[in-house]
Amino acid sequence: MKTYRDNQIAHHIEMKMDSKFPVLDIALWSSFFYYSYLIKELRSLGETKYPDDLQTYCKAFKSQTHEIAATAISSTAAIKERVF
Repeated sequence: MKTYRDNQIAHHIEMKMDSKFPVLDIALWSSFFYYSYLIKELRSLGETKYPDDLQTYCKAFKSQTHEIAATAISSTAAIKERVF
């Protein structure tokens, strides 16, 4: 994951682009786990502006993102390509 980030994403090192992408499941699950610990600590300090559950927030964000993308695509569907 780090090698992919360093070479393909962050620094754009010129090399053959790999069509394989790293599986981020473990990193994502560990983020959910750490967030649940962190949010309890923040709540004990009176902080309330962050979501209670990161996984629930991510699912809602993903759903909204798909909705926005679908709307954007459909809003330009009638525009024909004129530049080749």
